Amino acid sequence: GEEEFDEAAINSMENIIARIERNGSVCFRDLDSVIDFLNQAERQVEKVEMPEKHYLDCFISYGRKNSRGLAAAMQDYLVSEGLKVWYDDGLVPMEMRHFDKVNRLIEQSHNFIFIISPHAIRSEYCLREIEYALKLGKRIIPVLHVPVPGGWGELPLAVQQMRMLHFSMDRNKKELFEEIIGICRDEQDYVVQHTHLTRKALHWLKRGKPEQELLYGRNRNDAKSWYTRTFENKQPPVQISELQRSYLEASFALSFEAQTMFILGRIFHGVTNRRFFDRFIGIISLANPLSLLPQLIHVIRLDDLSSVSSVTFGIFAFLNASFSLVGIKQKNLGMFISMFLSMLMNLAILALKLIKDGGL
Repeated sequence: GEEEFDEAAINSMENIIARIERNGSVCFRDLDSVIDFLNQAERQVEKVEMPEKHYLDCFISYGRKNSRGLAAAMQDYLVSEGLKVWYDDGLVPMEMRHFDKVNRLIEQSHNFIFIISPHAIRSEYCLREIEYALKLGKRIIPVLHVPVPGGWGELPLAVQQMRMLHFSMDRNKKELFEEIIGICRDEQDYVVQHTHLTRKALHWLKRGKPEQELLYGRNRNDAKSWYTRTFENKQPPVQISELQRSYLEASFALSFEAQTMFILGRIFHGVTNRRFFDRFIGIISLANPLSLLPQLIHVIRLDDLSSVSSVTFGIFAFLNASFSLVGIKQKNLGMFISMFLSMLMNLAILALKLIKDGGL
């Protein structure tokens, strides 16, 4: 209406705005600014690089208000030493981030660095990230940056019990970063295999736990050696997650028959997975009844069928009947027609033998 804010209300709001901005957030005084901000944020989301197909050495989780500078310096140094690192550079507003993409980055990261500060342990986003990393059994590297007044009640208990790296203004950053690199390279092969199995187990879960997504052959044997490895006088660098355990135990329980078929499927994958393979096989299989046609004509012309084996053609008829049912199950019409006609021809040969032998 015609009402306006008085001076006291304006001063109060200015104080609130100042607090918001000190906490690392943004504040707007008109709707046009809000619209511009959201449009810009959407464009920034599209530009964020999310390396989907490759592994990462480290995922850095931190609270923007307290630790943005340390996270940026850490990322720069680790990358300069040849590590692949992802961290949120702060360009995209937290509310605009896609959690499924962030989760995929955590899944493909060998190490999860958690920079602890008051902002981090009270941030919904940071806590989601650390909880997901713990669920996957990732190697967690906690770095205490800013002491938390009143304790770490919001921090997961598992993290509180871990050995923490400490950073303060009187410690050289390079020294801290070198210590992190040393941890990342400790038992590196074991940790890489953990990440690999995590991604395969997640893929298996998302596809409904099909047998063909389980491990077999050499991959199965390597996974078994990894799964049964013990660490003497030291803690394992990563934890085997419940999902990994289910995936590996299902793989180890595969029958010899299933393993053999999976290996054959992998060998002939380039042929059997062609787009028109099933239709082609259905058409080619129509040659089967044609091959029986000369035998049927020969049997019709013969007067003495003592040389014709009833057992042989009986077996062929049974096999053709079985394969025609396979054609129905696989919805392959060509295969069904081929096997069904072959069965009829074999039965016709048997019937002619019985008739000419005086059995009917």
